[in-house]
Amino acid sequence: MHLVFPDPYAIPGPTPSAIQSLQNVDALAGAGARVTLVTPAPVGDFRAESVLGRPLHAGVEVIHLPDLRRRWFFPFRSNRLFFRRAAEVVAGLGADALYVRNLKLAGHLLARHDMPPLFFETHEIFAQSFAESHDLTRWTQRCKLRTLESLEARVYRGARGLISITATLRDDIRQRFGAVASDHVAPDGVDMVLAAANATSRSGEVREGGPVFLYLGSLHPWKGVPVLIKAMREVRRGRLRIAGGTPARVAELAALCRELGVENRVELLGSVPPQSRFALIAAADICLLPSSASSIGARYTSPLNLFEYLAMGKAVIAADLPALREVLRDGENARLVPVEDPSAMAAAMNALADDPSLTEALGRAAAHVAPQYSWHSRAAALLAWIGVQLERKS
Repeated sequence: MHLVFPDPYAIPGPTPSAIQSLQNVDALAGAGARVTLVTPAPVGDFRAESVLGRPLHAGVEVIHLPDLRRRWFFPFRSNRLFFRRAAEVVAGLGADALYVRNLKLAGHLLARHDMPPLFFETHEIFAQSFAESHDLTRWTQRCKLRTLESLEARVYRGARGLISITATLRDDIRQRFGAVASDHVAPDGVDMVLAAANATSRSGEVREGGPVFLYLGSLHPWKGVPVLIKAMREVRRGRLRIAGGTPARVAELAALCRELGVENRVELLGSVPPQSRFALIAAADICLLPSSASSIGARYTSPLNLFEYLAMGKAVIAADLPALREVLRDGENARLVPVEDPSAMAAAMNALADDPSLTEALGRAAAHVAPQYSWHSRAAALLAWIGVQLERKS
């Protein structure tokens, strides 16, 4: 099967979406597909090895298209020129199917009549996320919302297949948009080989001064990271490391740490290279996933860091949210706590800090469930499902 994966943003790249897309195409090739990645060239010397720890699978062909948005003489930030050029390239490849993550690009490709069947992977209801993050009392924002919702409906109904990263997202799409394309749930995954290469054993080891708690990931407001900083006021032992985020967001959290008087117990590492993420997890004792009650935080999230925590055999404390309950079971492979509740988060952190045997048991259970979420397993299931959808329409 020949799949083409076009995207208007550079892959490989340091953003979570670029990392996820790179892992996805690498795994699809590893599972037997021929994959053509059509994307702008990466910025600077960023390479696949920076994320994968190895070269991109030989079954992936990469076609880099010019990105005029980087040129001083090009006054627009629009992706339309990329969309047009990518469609021309795709039309000449003779692929079996398109695999797309970008909503506007999907809409552009579906409007053409010379494209292969399109499979769209969605990580949110875009209209819902927009509504929750914009002022809908403004007429201009309401117009943008209607346009976005119309595009979303067209893509969901026009695609040959729809891939949702959580079952709650799939259900919400069905409820909001009615009859849509055939769908498949595919949570994000983890590179089990890379995790194994970074594994270290801390079984039964007790740190002087308490455990190291870790949050690794982006610092968008919906990630709920301030909950962890507020919880540290009630955590009796240990220290918190927060890795990720832009300098501006790190500065905001540093100010919060000073305001709450926990700056000596919270280490803000800022952005870290993707290849360092497993080593950071290995050095921690307990990993945290606070998230928020927003739709994208509660229902549409399938965090890369969660699966990496599990693969490294770490005890996880996470917010008790529908999307996370698709993977985690309270008291079995994680501790789940009420969402956006610093005191409840602190109580769970104290409980694990005081009970190394429970921490170890949760870590073992996490490691046991992790292989279910390997990128290879995900890709194999996706290819089987895509094959069925293509046969049904042939």
